[in-house]
Amino acid sequence: DDYATFTVADTGDLTIATVGDGSEDSDLKLDADGNIYLDASGQQIYLKSDDNDFILFDYADGAMFIYGGPGEGTDSYLKIDCTSNGASTIRTVDEGFGSLGHLEIVVDGILTLDSLADVNIDAGGGQVWFKRSGTIWGYFDTITASTLKLITNTDYDLHLISSGTGDITIDSAGGNISL
Repeated sequence: DDYATFTVADTGDLTIATVGDGSEDSDLKLDADGNIYLDASGQQIYLKSDDNDFILFDYADGAMFIYGGPGEGTDSYLKIDCTSNGASTIRTVDEGFGSLGHLEIVVDGILTLDSLADVNIDAGGGQVWFKRSGTIWGYFDTITASTLKLITNTDYDLHLISSGTGDITIDSAGGNISL
C-alpha cells in the first residue's frame, strides 16, 4: 500500500508522488552526503503546500515572497528585495484589504540597528510610538506639517539628558520657546 510514482508529462515535467497507508504520512526526504541544488532555468522556485503557493524565490525579480496562510492566496505577502550593491527592502503587501500588512519584529534579546549611514523612520501615519513591555510611554507626532512633538503619557516624565558636553540646546529658529 506504500509506493512512489515518477510521472513524466509530454512537456518534460517530472512529478514525484508518494502514497502511504495513512492520510499524510508519506514524506519525501532528500538526504544528500553533500549539497542539494535547485537550479531552475525559468528563474523561479516555488515551495507549495497542498498546491497553494507558500514561498517563491524569483531570481528575475531579485526577490523572495512569503505568502499568507491557507485561504490567503497570493494577495497578502512579505517580500524581500535585493538589488544592485546589496540594497534590500523588506515589504509587506495586503492587496485589496487596505493597509493591514503589518510587520512585527519580536526579539528574544537585544535588537540592534547598525547602519554605516543614516537610520530613517518614515511613518506614513504621522506617529512613531515607543513602548516598553507593551505599554506605550510616548511617541513622536509629525501629523502637523513642519512640527515634531515628543509626547509622553500623563504619568511619565520627559528628561532631556546630555552625556557629552553637558549642554542641552533648544533652538526655535526665531520662534517662541514655552517652558
